[in-house]
Amino acid sequence: MPATIASVNDLELALFLADTADAITRPHVGGAPPVRRKFDGSPVTLADEAVEAALVEIVARERPADGFLGEEVGEARPSRTGSPRKGGGRRWIVDGIDGTAAFIRNRPEWATLIGLEEAGRFLV
Repeated sequence: MPATIASVNDLELALFLADTADAITRPHVGGAPPVRRKFDGSPVTLADEAVEAALVEIVARERPADGFLGEEVGEARPSRTGSPRKGGGRRWIVDGIDGTAAFIRNRPEWATLIGLEEAGRFLV
C-alpha cells in the first residue's frame, strides 16, 4: 500500500483488505481451527472474527467517513455520510470467510467477500 493513503483508490484499498484477510486465514488452512456455533447454528471460527476485526480497523483508519457491515460484526460503523440504503453514504460489506463450513473441513469452497456500496450501488 502506498505511503500516502490519499492516493489510494477504493479498488486498491479493497485489494489491501483482501491481502490482509489472506494473511489472517492462511495459517488456518489445512488445520483444524476452533469452531463455535452462532445463534442460528452455523459455524464461526476465530479466523472469521479476526478477519472482520482487522478489516473494520483498516476501514476506520483509511476511510473514516465510510460505514462497515460484516457478517460477524454486523453494522460495526454506520456511515457518517448517511445510510447507503437511503441514497447517502458509503459502506464496506464484508464476509471474512464465506463458506466457513468448507473452511473448517479444509475444502476449497470458501472465500473472503469484500464490496463497497454507495447509495445502493456497488462500486467495488
